[in-house]
Amino acid sequence: MKAKLILSFLLASTCSLSAGLYDHYQAKTTNATYSLWNFNTPANNQNPASIAPDIFISDFLNTSGVEPEISFSTNGSAGKMPVYNSEEGRWDNDGSFNLVSTTITIPNNPENNPYKDIILEVVFEKTAGGTFTVNATGRDAQGNSINEGTLVGLTIIPEDNKAIYQFRLEPNPPYETLCLAFSQGSIDSIEVYTQCVPEPATMAMLAAGVLGLAKRRK
Repeated sequence: MKAKLILSFLLASTCSLSAGLYDHYQAKTTNATYSLWNFNTPANNQNPASIAPDIFISDFLNTSGVEPEISFSTNGSAGKMPVYNSEEGRWDNDGSFNLVSTTITIPNNPENNPYKDIILEVVFEKTAGGTFTVNATGRDAQGNSINEGTLVGLTIIPEDNKAIYQFRLEPNPPYETLCLAFSQGSIDSIEVYTQCVPEPATMAMLAAGVLGLAKRRK
């Protein structure tokens, strides 16, 4: 699975990436971000972890006071943290206790926008009986929840163990958290594209792009 990921992104010295959510960042109008976590560098081996992205690109100056990162936690005092699998380059959770929450923090454009569109692509492996859920929550400057994301699209590509989630937040929050709760499985990579937009028509562009990605993979 990790070999597929390396071939997919080709992190060359120029930091160029192959087809994927980075295409959306290249084609965006303004106020967009792109993040990629590969979970394959020594800095990712900390557990519990707060992991900065391998790549983070943003169109705007971050004044929200938060940095893009992923952190792992357990839902309940009896839970246990996932284990970093250095051989596979991924985080594993056998589901012995509670779900593991994987919280992704993404800062936004500090200027007000009516909408915030998000595409999250996760490569994962779920064993029999395992679960995998995602939600998006807008946050104010103090970290309080101010709006819940609406799931507007979900594309599953079984042969690649890949799921592509699309969310919309109304209005644009100072920053948002994406929560991936999983058990009895592993997370191989996470990729996030976001854009603060003034018109709902942008969602049609995102939907068309995701359909294009799915077709290219088949």
